[in-house]
Amino acid sequence: MKSFMRKVFWGVLLIIVWVTYTHAQEGEEFTGDVKLSCEAVLCLSSPTRPSECMPSIARYFSINGKHAMDNRRNFLNLCPSSQSSPEMQNHINVLVGGAENCTIGNFNAQRVPIQIPTLDAEGNSTTTTIWVIGNQLPANCVAFYADPLSGVDDGDRPMYVGTPEQGGYWATSKDYPAAFADYTRQLEAQKNSLGWQ
Repeated sequence: MKSFMRKVFWGVLLIIVWVTYTHAQEGEEFTGDVKLSCEAVLCLSSPTRPSECMPSIARYFSINGKHAMDNRRNFLNLCPSSQSSPEMQNHINVLVGGAENCTIGNFNAQRVPIQIPTLDAEGNSTTTTIWVIGNQLPANCVAFYADPLSGVDDGDRPMYVGTPEQGGYWATSKDYPAAFADYTRQLEAQKNSLGWQ
């Protein structure tokens, strides 16, 4: 049911943006930054971006500087559909919050320090810092995946495989069963190679 509702929201978003985009005033198409802003809303909302997204995405990311987030929000708000509902306004805020960084590749590239208990040379308890792939999503990505207008299918949602201390990593929910089986096989192989039972 949740997947169906998400698809309905995604469909409504596409219809709102597309109708606004193609029927600006008496059948005229948008041009310039208004056109690019509507395209950017669509492209940033999608987990995959076709080559047609390049101009609008390039324009969006060319907005830099001290007030980049506010200026990027203002750019996306040029699209008339951005103010069409409270849900759409929230969606714009989620996009500006850094949704472009919410990918499995980015999650697996980030390392966080954790402390693990170890023994020193004399057998005394101590801790060692190791860098691992963390098992917590950044707050902006939690908001992105919770946003019904994000356009993310249930099968593309991130799931953490294993534990950080034992080489855990992120996979999509559709790839999770195979990733978990592979992870378990690798742990067993490590245990066997070390003679652990």
